Amino acid sequence: LSARDLSLIAAGDVAHVKVRRRPRSVYVATGDELSLPGAARKPGGIVASSGYALAAMIERWGGDAIDLGILHDTAEAVASIADKATAADLIVHVRDIANPATASQKRQVEMVLAHLGVTGNEETPPIPMIEAWNKWDLLDKDDRATRQALIEADIAGVPVVPISALTGEGQDALIGKIAAMLTGGAETLDLVRL
Repeated sequence: LSARDLSLIAAGDVAHVKVRRRPRSVYVATGDELSLPGAARKPGGIVASSGYALAAMIERWGGDAIDLGILHDTAEAVASIADKATAADLIVHVRDIANPATASQKRQVEMVLAHLGVTGNEETPPIPMIEAWNKWDLLDKDDRATRQALIEADIAGVPVVPISALTGEGQDALIGKIAAMLTGGAETLDLVRL
């Protein structure tokens, strides 16, 4: 909290406020078809755009966004982020849900995260994770209905938020889910001086 924040809280006659340090949110995009804006693309390739929206949302909300970039569709590429991923308060796995290989991409990420201990073990609790299912706008009505049923049945094992970086669909829901998950450990700060 800044001096201005504390002054405004006190001016509002608030004696106790729940606080938490700035949360660190890690996000990573996976896919051999992805490239950065302005970079050369192979045939059928696409620009990795959702990370820019995620970073802006996380920072607007007050968190520190940690972009781990674009990872190729290999276990080795995902393993290369080990030290950064384990320092996060939250992992946001952005999946290209319209990609036919999305399930195998998810399995690769899960295997590596489990190997790194990010999913928890006897010594450390798991790091919370959200799956942001990007390109929701590219799914037809039937695919959306099928995937929505999977979300409601909690098949993914982690919270899932369908989003579209192109249309903005789901961004508010993603912010809400991130906020809810990161404020769970908030502590009460006493502003009253005795």
